[in-house]
Amino acid sequence: MSRSRNAQIVALPKVADALLELETGKVDAVPVQNIVGGQYLLTNSDLSATDIYFSNYSGGAAVAVPKESADVIKVINEVIAENKANGNIDKWVDEMTKKAVENAKK
Repeated sequence: MSRSRNAQIVALPKVADALLELETGKVDAVPVQNIVGGQYLLTNSDLSATDIYFSNYSGGAAVAVPKESADVIKVINEVIAENKANGNIDKWVDEMTKKAVENAKK
């Protein structure tokens, strides 16, 4: 597939809708977060990942806390940093992705 400067972007409300468009050949690719894509890759052998990443995307997820919770935010950030550094985050994402797929099959 060649890259085109005339490519068109299609916005759809759900990942499942976008993947249906991909399956039927109406779109050429569907960008999703790694954890979401990983779940679809585990259950759809006709899909594959690319090595294309968005340079301005920070990734990850968000944590909601009440306003004025600086002490809680500090602890959350420390725990996240520690578990990123020791590899736990990646391990947990892999484990929970597999568990989510297993639960979806039930």
